[in-house]
Amino acid sequence: MRQPPDTRHPAGFTLVELLMVIVIVMVLTFIAFPSLRSFTARDAALDSASSTARLINKVKSQARQHNRAYLMVFSAFAADRPQGWVEVREARFGPSCVRAASDVVANTVLVRRFLYGGQVPPGGNLQVNDTSETIEDVGLSGWLPPDGDLANLRRNDLVICIKTDGAVVDAATLLPLTGRVRLMVQRFEGAGDGGWRPAEPGRAVALTFGGQAHLELN
Repeated sequence: MRQPPDTRHPAGFTLVELLMVIVIVMVLTFIAFPSLRSFTARDAALDSASSTARLINKVKSQARQHNRAYLMVFSAFAADRPQGWVEVREARFGPSCVRAASDVVANTVLVRRFLYGGQVPPGGNLQVNDTSETIEDVGLSGWLPPDGDLANLRRNDLVICIKTDGAVVDAATLLPLTGRVRLMVQRFEGAGDGGWRPAEPGRAVALTFGGQAHLELN
């Protein structure tokens, strides 16, 4: 005996139900977007500081592998806007920090320059070896001498020499670092007047004489 056709409608969503789901998702996205954007920005600042520590450790490794001294020049610190750069320079005459530091331009070769905060490099033009490692609102805000606090924050150039065994010395005095030198990486946000202001406490990258550079977690 033939069965009667099944006249039941297949299970599914109606158009009204789909529209309600879309509206709910849009409302939740609108509510969550500011917090998500803030979290992403904080994560980017953390990534920038971590990238700086990795860069220093990579140069330390290259110094050991190539048996050459390397200078790292941190420049263009600013407290009121995101900017800065770090130059990695290889000594022309092998392992000597003394000779490399005596005349940075003549006795070293610029290997790479890393730019922060959309910084325009010296000369105004990007070169082949210029690389942006951070987002536009993150910059170098200063550096702290060994065991100094934020009241001692400095913004003159910080120049270190990495020896062939990976040890770090002050290029100005050629003396080993004593204690911790901290490089401050700061995230900024736009101010109402078109300028910038610090968005949160800076991240510190710690340097020591013999250890690996590392991020100090706040």
